[in-house]
Amino acid sequence: GALWFGQGAVSEAYGVGGSGYGGRGGAGVFGDLNAADVYSPGDSLGGAPYGAAAGPIQAGSGSGRHQGMACSFGGGLVRFEVTNAVTVNGVVTANGEQEADSRGGGAGGGIWITAGTFQGAGALSAAGANSIGYGGAGGGGRLALIYDTTAQAGVSPQPTFRLAAPGGFNLNNSALDNEKLRRSRGEPGTIYLSDTAFFPASPLQGGRIAIPGFTNWAVQNLTISNGLAGFPTNFSLTVSNDLTVTGSGGLEISNSALRIGGNWIADTNATNASCSFLLGGPAASYTVDGSVLVNRGWLEFRGGDMNANGFTVGRHITLTNGGDFYVYAGATNGTAGAHGALVTAGGQITVLTNCWVFPYCHPTNGGAPWIKADEFIIAVAGTNAGVNADFKGYRGSYGSYQPGLGPGACLAAAYAVGAAGYGGRGGDGSYSSGWSAGGPTYGSSNMPADPGSSSGQYQGTRGGNGGGLVRIQVNRNLINDGLITANGEPGPSGGSGSGGAVYIRCKRFIGTGAIRAVGADGRSNSPGGCGGGGGGRIAIWKTYNLWTGTPIVVPASVNGGTGGTGGGYFGSNGVPGTVFFGDIPEGGTMFVVH
Repeated sequence: GALWFGQGAVSEAYGVGGSGYGGRGGAGVFGDLNAADVYSPGDSLGGAPYGAAAGPIQAGSGSGRHQGMACSFGGGLVRFEVTNAVTVNGVVTANGEQEADSRGGGAGGGIWITAGTFQGAGALSAAGANSIGYGGAGGGGRLALIYDTTAQAGVSPQPTFRLAAPGGFNLNNSALDNEKLRRSRGEPGTIYLSDTAFFPASPLQGGRIAIPGFTNWAVQNLTISNGLAGFPTNFSLTVSNDLTVTGSGGLEISNSALRIGGNWIADTNATNASCSFLLGGPAASYTVDGSVLVNRGWLEFRGGDMNANGFTVGRHITLTNGGDFYVYAGATNGTAGAHGALVTAGGQITVLTNCWVFPYCHPTNGGAPWIKADEFIIAVAGTNAGVNADFKGYRGSYGSYQPGLGPGACLAAAYAVGAAGYGGRGGDGSYSSGWSAGGPTYGSSNMPADPGSSSGQYQGTRGGNGGGLVRIQVNRNLINDGLITANGEPGPSGGSGSGGAVYIRCKRFIGTGAIRAVGADGRSNSPGGCGGGGGGRIAIWKTYNLWTGTPIVVPASVNGGTGGTGGGYFGSNGVPGTVFFGDIPEGGTMFVVH
């Protein structure tokens, strides 16, 4: 059953989404996240934001429920209009309610206080509720303090308020991976102040800052704790020394300039997942002069326009204790060699225990990330650390009888769908009244710059995604003792995606791990069988080959998928892709004698 109240409320079976107000509520995560970033039926997206930052006149929305469980309440509304001074030495709260099981969290409510001046050392909070189980957390509420800026400038001492409108987060961290923790988290709400007279009086506690005329901020050190702190677009944030993110804290900045003179330290505990988001755009420039540490939680960078400024780190990027790094590419208009997101590290990129780099290609354009470093090290043996671009290429199509996306997309979509191709041709689909052709090969074998293509589908949800593109360029050593993978996705209701690509340039190619770009197996339908996805492409350019791991060969590393069967008909297998090893000459020395 479903029961909910408020504009930002939602309800769905099992994994109930959190409610929204100042920020969107988190998604329910009972089912598996598929490659199109959509949860399976039975889950729901979070409730949408509503209301105004400068004048919140509504309460926060309550969550939905399923199977007779109680709902979670949203935070209420606190509204005061005071002619002279308001003093807060205690607490003013309008937080959402946290409930058990898989219901969503309630959204934070509203706090709107108008006064001549403010003073005190108290706390004001309009936080979204945390969630437990598979429910989404509540979005943050709206907090607005309106005052006479001239009169406030004369107040001494200025208030030292703790101001907070964070979204909630999922407490079920032991059962959920970072992907689900990320999706179930509520977005921050808003914090509106008339000016910067008492901002910030304490470490940022979460919420999107909305202050008229506040376009730049320079501080010696910055600490963000227990909430995602967001800044306006086209903002300039300069931290002379270290940026430290603790607890469930995080930084959100979009199409802005960020300069950190020291280190970015995202160090959280096992319960509260820290997260930060750098969102690209024409004006985006994100630079850390020192090193970046992600200790648990995750860091997400989204590229903007083609070949735009990227994320530049002067020294090292280290992922440890389950810390993840998500890199999303923008569109590149099909321009060869262009990047949709550029990550550059002057030192090492090191991937440690249970940590992953996730490079996402643009789902319809095919633009891909590019990662550059002095060294790249996957230091954990096995398959629990590495670079994962599985299913992160061209997105499978939706809608009945639609072809897939990408140069190798299958062109037909009827009953048993042909699969996508890339390094090898996609397998044909076969059914009672005909056949469906697989997609063609495309791209370069020695310098692959494209992700894998997707498949169409005939009736139902969608076709399978293609594998992504892992593109890494290092000056010295690439050491892979873990896994680098760019496999295609089996079609949930249609054909399968092709394998993607891995393109590496380094001086020494070292490791005991594995590299894969395999096409997905074909689905078996009742009237026939779908084709297997074509294999992808792997190209390794090196000066010295010191590899001792799983042999990188055709067909094992780039095999095509197996065709599906059904109704006595058989889809054909995808053709294996390509593996290329190129030599980069060692630099010589020239002596000039006059």
